[in-house]
Amino acid sequence: MQYIFYSNPSHGWLEVSMEELFRLGIAGNITPFSYRYENTAWLEEDDDMSRFLAAKAALNEPVQLINCNGKPQVPPYTLTDEEQIILNAAKL
Repeated sequence: MQYIFYSNPSHGWLEVSMEELFRLGIAGNITPFSYRYENTAWLEEDDDMSRFLAAKAALNEPVQLINCNGKPQVPPYTLTDEEQIILNAAKL
């Protein structure tokens, strides 16, 4: 499957659907360094992206990165209490 990888000279983020993160069982492990808006997450490259790629590799699911220069255009977003409860429940 193809995924868009946004990068600038200092950092990078991988765009992934929240549905896929739940399917892989890692939605509850995403750090605050990644972005989330509605059903999309932009996983920071140092930790969350590595976790995602490891989960995909464990299932022998191919990943093709499409490089895109620049930071993703994500509106400022803070998780609601309800969303945080859902993500915390995914850790169980």
